[in-house]
Amino acid sequence: MTRSKGSTKSNFLPWSAERAFKHSPFQGMPTRTEVSLLGVTQTSERGEQRLLWSDFRTFRTNAKVTLLYLRGAGLAVLLAARFTPADYERVQAIVRNSVGSNAKP
Repeated sequence: MTRSKGSTKSNFLPWSAERAFKHSPFQGMPTRTEVSLLGVTQTSERGEQRLLWSDFRTFRTNAKVTLLYLRGAGLAVLLAARFTPADYERVQAIVRNSVGSNAKP
């Protein structure tokens, strides 16, 4: 196996995400995402999933997306396009105060 020099992280995520979700039964299914002081809740016609802030080890955020890295393996993605600009700013503030070393008891 040959590896190129430099990081492949920026190229790997879009490719793997596309591959993982291309044939997902959840593709196109309407979902509702709620961010609260307790955590992140996603609801669809198939049920509900609630992740507490303590389930996440760290995060990355910018104007377009917030990535929440689960303890162990996994990733939750919050897209800014699914929130109003004011709501997305509130989401970012909640995440900054609730995840990782910034978490306030």
